[in-house]
Amino acid sequence: MSYALLKPAKVSKLHKSDVYILTNIKPATLRDILSRVPVYSIVAVDTETNGTQAADTDVYPVGIGISHAHETIYVDLDSQSDETLDVLRQFLLSPNYNFIGHNIFFDGAILQAQLGTWMNWTACTYGLFRQLANEGWVGQKYGLKQAQLDLLGWDTRGDVELDEWLVAAGVVKNYEHVFSKWSAEERLADFRAGGSIRVDKSRMSLAPPNILGYYCGLDAYSTYKLYTEVLLPAIQRLPAKFQEVFTWYHSLFITNVELLVQQQLRGVYVDVGQLSQFETKTRILIDDYSGQFRRHPEVASFLLEWEQKKMAEITEPTKYKKLPVLGEAPAEFTKAGKPSKSYAAWLEKKKKIEQLGPGEVSQVWLNWAASLPEKQEKAKFNLHSGSQRSWLFYEKLNKPVKVFTKSDKPATDKKALPGFGEAGLLLAKLDKQTKLLGFVEALRGQLDGDNLAHPRFNTPGTFTGRLGGSGGFNWQNLPKSGGFMKAISARPGMAWVSLDFASLENYVLCELSRDPSLLKLYGPNAPEFQDAYLFNASQLPIIGPKIRA
Repeated sequence: MSYALLKPAKVSKLHKSDVYILTNIKPATLRDILSRVPVYSIVAVDTETNGTQAADTDVYPVGIGISHAHETIYVDLDSQSDETLDVLRQFLLSPNYNFIGHNIFFDGAILQAQLGTWMNWTACTYGLFRQLANEGWVGQKYGLKQAQLDLLGWDTRGDVELDEWLVAAGVVKNYEHVFSKWSAEERLADFRAGGSIRVDKSRMSLAPPNILGYYCGLDAYSTYKLYTEVLLPAIQRLPAKFQEVFTWYHSLFITNVELLVQQQLRGVYVDVGQLSQFETKTRILIDDYSGQFRRHPEVASFLLEWEQKKMAEITEPTKYKKLPVLGEAPAEFTKAGKPSKSYAAWLEKKKKIEQLGPGEVSQVWLNWAASLPEKQEKAKFNLHSGSQRSWLFYEKLNKPVKVFTKSDKPATDKKALPGFGEAGLLLAKLDKQTKLLGFVEALRGQLDGDNLAHPRFNTPGTFTGRLGGSGGFNWQNLPKSGGFMKAISARPGMAWVSLDFASLENYVLCELSRDPSLLKLYGPNAPEFQDAYLFNASQLPIIGPKIRA
């Protein structure tokens, strides 16, 4: 496989005895160990935590792996005294070391929350990996475990032993089913064979230091080797001028990560009252557009047809259990003329059956009746279903197909809806409000007890190297709605400062291309406040004169 500028290096995997697991050690001992780290050298750091969100006050690091040119150590934090932890703190906050990590947006945030200060991070191997090999292919991954295999040449990933310990201990995702029915040996056998068991990595902090420490140490060691033997040589192979530009760019990337970490830990204040007002208006509009569409004369009869058909498919099971069979009545008297006991028993059975009425209601029917409202709701025409929209507009209304999906199917999205007339425009309005409601619900899910949302990102998060959204809410793509934006406001007693870079892309393109036309608009001698969009708009017949004025 090709990694563009990257050339894989053969790096031996550390043996378990090569990672020094430090538990319950004296401050002087740790100070002596850390003194062996060469000043101004590259030091890889990896953290193990009890959670994944640095802004959560309950999340903290349980261990730290440190790897440099001479050795790799793991400090088990839970077993150390405050004095020993202070020695580690002084080391991590020292400006005399060039710290690196794989995805410092995570490790940097975790340590920033604990230390209160940003460390001297100088490189992110995750960022460098994506920036140096961003061409991409289907299924390409940039995680450290993949780099251990593809770029360092390891036969196995560094988490094999940890995963097997977690499986044996029952720290798996389908815990209730797996742990109750399978022994540790059966779980391990299934996991090694690639079966159904999945490790719950969110709880890997439960592993003991000798297991978790080796895993963390391998991560720190592989981060150090990835940087020094693969990524740094790739940068050094670049032409001198481009090498300078690339190094400058990555330093800006690190600064950007620091700002994102600070934003995540500090949080963005949300005016819940304003958000609720916007949500109420949005729900009213959703109900209004839904009702208008369902009553629209062009589609109403077809919606009724759809729903009647679906309702007819709801079959009711037998309501009552079968009654006991009474059978024919025996003779009332014996041959001797005495009252028959069989007849008396038959009368008693008949009386009981009559008391049962139509019979005892079956549990099957009770379950069906309980689920009937849900079944009836599902029988309604789903205004958001692509297949049902396609049935309505293309099969029943015979609308011409002008727009296709990526899979070459007739489209029913916002590009196609305007072509369906008034009914289509109603659906387009409904889709817009439904999308806004989704933003509201996603933002509510981000809030902590102080009405603060803590933004999460993938950085970098795309093949082009730019930032990507994460955590179910993309802060880079907020809806352009005044009511929604008012909810994201300054904290009480503080002011909101916003930076708006007008025509930023055009200025960058002008600087890079030196195009004569762009220079007239954005170059050093261009008129102040010149803008290509305004210039083009000024030539339009209706609004042009107003803009020029």
